[in-house]
Amino acid sequence: MSNILTTTLDRLGRSSSSLSRISLIAGLALLMLAVSPSQGGLVVGSPIMGLHDTSSLSTLGVVYSHFESNNPINIHDGNTSTYDDTYYGFSGYYAYSYFGLASFSSAISSSQGLAIDVNFHLFIDGGWFGAKGLSSDPITQYLVAPDVQVTSDGVTWTTVSSTSNYIATLSGLSPAFQTTSDVTFQTSTAVAGATGVRLIGLGGGYAGSGNGFVGVSEVRVSTIPFTDPSVVPEPTSLAGALTALGITALAVRRRRPC
Repeated sequence: MSNILTTTLDRLGRSSSSLSRISLIAGLALLMLAVSPSQGGLVVGSPIMGLHDTSSLSTLGVVYSHFESNNPINIHDGNTSTYDDTYYGFSGYYAYSYFGLASFSSAISSSQGLAIDVNFHLFIDGGWFGAKGLSSDPITQYLVAPDVQVTSDGVTWTTVSSTSNYIATLSGLSPAFQTTSDVTFQTSTAVAGATGVRLIGLGGGYAGSGNGFVGVSEVRVSTIPFTDPSVVPEPTSLAGALTALGITALAVRRRRPC
């Protein structure tokens, strides 16, 4: 937008009157503010990880991570060479695994959704969301995308509609010690008031007593803007802004040559 202002002034300003130039500058300055796009940003929160049975996935479940004494700091340290997972050994059976961020520094606004970017950490016997067991390579046929859930109180979790490239990104991979490229999950609507988000689904693989598990190298959460349908969309060009303001022509008085 600053380029539009500079170019317009360069082309028109030299031949316009002082009054016209002042009006033009003021009008374009206001338009610059009017058409500035909303920007998302990284969400500050604490990493969570755990297990869940099939009784009610609306509760937190069992807080658990294989390493770091149930404090999965490795999945949110900015380092994809570190990792944690929900491998539970032979101590019991939990069908579901989850991880995400909670205790956001501030609640999500009514015009924002969430994007969750994940680098999964796979093993020979699990590490992905999907059906239990593994009898063939690659893992494609076993993949099942997890649900995205949000919370406003850290106690009750609600599933929200979402999209992802999870299946497309992990399809074709072998069950082996590796960190995946970025996998992105996005809520399909705004999630006003959310103070936490997690992915929850079936732990994949055959590890332990058939639990399967999920491995994570890094999880990052950011806000994404959603437009309120009751609000007129912001113009994306100077022409659009002028039209939105009801201005169909901009008259600039030019000096006659002497």
